[in-house]
Amino acid sequence: MKGHSLIKYFSNLITFLVVVFFFLFSLFVPFNQIFPNALPIDISFFSWVVSGIFLLDTLLKLILLTNKKIRPIFLYEDNLLDYLKTYFIFDIVAIIPIVIFPNPSLWQLLPLIKIFSIFNKISFARQTLLKFAALGVVVQFLYWFVQITHWISCGWLNISSINENQSPISNYVSALYWTTTTLTTVGYGDIVPNTNFEKLLCSFCYDYWSRTLRILNWKCCICNY
Repeated sequence: MKGHSLIKYFSNLITFLVVVFFFLFSLFVPFNQIFPNALPIDISFFSWVVSGIFLLDTLLKLILLTNKKIRPIFLYEDNLLDYLKTYFIFDIVAIIPIVIFPNPSLWQLLPLIKIFSIFNKISFARQTLLKFAALGVVVQFLYWFVQITHWISCGWLNISSINENQSPISNYVSALYWTTTTLTTVGYGDIVPNTNFEKLLCSFCYDYWSRTLRILNWKCCICNY
């Protein structure tokens, strides 16, 4: 029984690390695609760490799902067969180290496919910890909002012109400024879309934000009852 408890604690720790390192990966790697080698970290080493954590997560799932006596609170999968039919392939693909791909390359974003598994982990944890359901809604919203806002900012930099006279951080802040003002429908008009791709990204921002607000309002209403 003591061994089972240790495995549960280790599994919960790995789940926490997976959520945190996926968040960091989703911030660092897209930025590195736009501004290679601009970050003060070794992306190659970081990618190996992320791959190792994702590998441990997948192996632990396989072990725990074959032993139903051990059930960590954050294990949302019901049985091994269902896991192999659904999220297993996403978890396997996410383990691939990005160092095997050219830098920069969109293939380096491949581990982000683990987003499906991460989304279920966070949703399941929020539903499990009902005592903190309202706080969980806010944390979950911020977790995804920061990432998606960052992705849109990087997307804007990718399809618009980068000011070579500014530093990568200054260019990114300008893109983040455009993203937040567009998402919140403030739109001061000092940075405007000109190409078709930029206009399509604008349309996505409006649609994403309106749907997000409706979903957040619905979930908050549920938590109040």
